[in-house]
Amino acid sequence: MNDSIWLGIVILVVAIAVLFIVLYFTSQISMVRPSECSSSTGTYGVRPNKTGTVVKSLNNLTLGEAIIVCDEDPSCNLFSYDCVGKSMYILDATKPIVDAVILDLYQSRIQS
Repeated sequence: MNDSIWLGIVILVVAIAVLFIVLYFTSQISMVRPSECSSSTGTYGVRPNKTGTVVKSLNNLTLGEAIIVCDEDPSCNLFSYDCVGKSMYILDATKPIVDAVILDLYQSRIQS
């Protein structure tokens, strides 16, 4: 009887150890090391589902065209883009940012 209790304890400890080892290696596989992370090199940062106070709106633009419009407008460093309606909304950078449903906010990384 004593031997079977000890055998059960040893099997339980080994099973727990194996479980922790498997969990450790699984977490290491899915983890991206900072040195392997790609850096963001675009001129605009994106904040999904955000917008602000609209100063000017333009319709029927692709995202690429919206970026060109913002790059050419000295007062534009913040805009929202609606990818469904293909609309661009130049925003007032001094007003608060708010939640939106289908808009993504693009903010210039280059401040003029």
